[in-house]
Amino acid sequence: MGEQSDMKKLLYILLLALLVAGQGCLKQERDECLPTPIEEPGNLHVLLTYTFEGEKLGDLVGDLRVFVFNEDGVLLDEIRAPKEDVARGRFNADLPAGNYTLIAWGVDGDDLHNGGYLTNAREGETRLEDFKLHLTDPTDFCELYYAMLEGVTIPEEGDIDVPMNFIRHTNVLRVTIKGMHRLVRSDDPPLDVFVTGKKGMYGHDGLMHDDAVEHIYPSSNHVEDNNELSMDVRILRLQMGYHEDNPLLLHVERNGAPFMEPLDILGALLMTPDYNTQEDLDRIYEHNIEIEINQQDLSVTVTINDYEIIYLDPGYIEPISPLRV
Repeated sequence: MGEQSDMKKLLYILLLALLVAGQGCLKQERDECLPTPIEEPGNLHVLLTYTFEGEKLGDLVGDLRVFVFNEDGVLLDEIRAPKEDVARGRFNADLPAGNYTLIAWGVDGDDLHNGGYLTNAREGETRLEDFKLHLTDPTDFCELYYAMLEGVTIPEEGDIDVPMNFIRHTNVLRVTIKGMHRLVRSDDPPLDVFVTGKKGMYGHDGLMHDDAVEHIYPSSNHVEDNNELSMDVRILRLQMGYHEDNPLLLHVERNGAPFMEPLDILGALLMTPDYNTQEDLDRIYEHNIEIEINQQDLSVTVTINDYEIIYLDPGYIEPISPLRV
């Protein structure tokens, strides 16, 4: 009887050992199935998003600079986000504990400073209220993107995730001129279409700076077909308020002389139902402007995005003879 009891105890111990071992294997397999947590470097993780069009910022921006200002408003660092981080829509930084303001400018080219823009950033010197970005060449500049985060608090321990939402700071005017037979001879130089106005300098808040200067934005991509001339004029962001008081003007000239009154671009856009807020201006990248010259009285009709909005008196227009051939 004693031997049978000892045998039962031994079997019990063996079964218990097998059960424990089996549970250990199951636990190991279960742990292997769970996703491995991604440990991001640094204590600040910035999620990069783009406001409109459903596009990823990483598909739009080639060079992204983040300017870090401390709680005293002094530039602490200029971080050039790695391209692979911009492409995946997230970049990381390691900052001392404290409160910060982050300002970001990005371009679709490889280098912000070679893309037609410069900043006055000087680490340890530039103050937030004095920080500026300005356009260096209105004839050749990259697409521009901007974002700002205020009140970013880095804790003593641990890390934080923050979203950074960008807006585009460039636009295109698609200009079409119809009915040029009475205005241009066959041997005349092409019509000159361009935009003038105060633009090209932004403060830390992404708004026009008081030091903004007059610029001339030329047209490009001219295509003439069947008595129509179409072209593009690339401009920087239209800003409600500022460009109502300091209008950007679209000029159309022939042989150095205007044949129509300069068009207030923002004023014209705001006459259509498509544009009511700054968000509307930011959302719509291409503004379509059609200028049609009446062959009978040489009056001018202006249409914005298929909305006829302005009838201009033909006082500026002087017909030529003979008709264009």
